[in-house]
Amino acid sequence: VKIDTNYKQNYFGEVVPVRFNMISPNNNKGLTLIELLVSFTLISIILLSFFYFFIQGAKSNQVSKEIIDATALAQTYMEKFYKISMEHTYTAGLAMIREDEGFNQVSSNIFNKSENNYYLKLELLQPSASGISVVRLYVYSDETENNLKAQMESRLKWKINE
Repeated sequence: VKIDTNYKQNYFGEVVPVRFNMISPNNNKGLTLIELLVSFTLISIILLSFFYFFIQGAKSNQVSKEIIDATALAQTYMEKFYKISMEHTYTAGLAMIREDEGFNQVSSNIFNKSENNYYLKLELLQPSASGISVVRLYVYSDETENNLKAQMESRLKWKINE
């Protein structure tokens, strides 16, 4: 039985069409320019999608770092305010916040300060009869107070007598 060159006999004796590979050891033509451009385009699209994810990851890391830094700064100051409240009266504590911690008093209960590229705003309410007051600390990225990075609130029990 003569087999056409477009067909061949397989292992089971069946006559099947020959599948041509575009790149075969017997094909000396190489790749055409169109094939090169298509493969280059596909590889570029795949690589660009990976680069996009790397860039987004880097941006997320930067935002997370800023929030962590701002939160650590707020926590540090809240601990300082707690220590001041345990050792001093409200009036003496206000003086320490202004003088020792470097806060500027904007109004009777609002203070502000710039530190480590952050803008801190402190709200310290008058204590109640039992000596407990509310303290709120806001940490912004700048003085415009548009980009809040961290916020903490607590209650402080002030010493009644020096």
